[in-house]
Amino acid sequence: MNVVIYKNRIYNESFEKFRDKLFDTELNYFASDLFNYGFNEPEEIEFAVQRAMNVCNTAGLAIQRNFKQVYVYKNNAIVCDWRLSTLGRKLVILNANTNNPFVARLQIELLGKF
Repeated sequence: MNVVIYKNRIYNESFEKFRDKLFDTELNYFASDLFNYGFNEPEEIEFAVQRAMNVCNTAGLAIQRNFKQVYVYKNNAIVCDWRLSTLGRKLVILNANTNNPFVARLQIELLGKF
């Protein structure tokens, strides 16, 4: 019996769409919700999102599983926002500006558990 091993990944658009929809079900938070926790500027959140995405990339985790850029209509304008997984949200908060009391308390709380 001959065994053939295929090493080339065959692109399947239907599978990719299904996978993306499955990942979307895990994106339960919006980055803009962090304005309720003392975040004042969109740039502050954007900076934290970029750092959190870098953490995922460095750790070998799929970015699209934890972050998705979306556009929402808010205050008579279309603005950029991010949908986040639970892990993505935690990483964004941990990588935010430590001058934010919420971020500082969370970091102290987490380190206190170790």
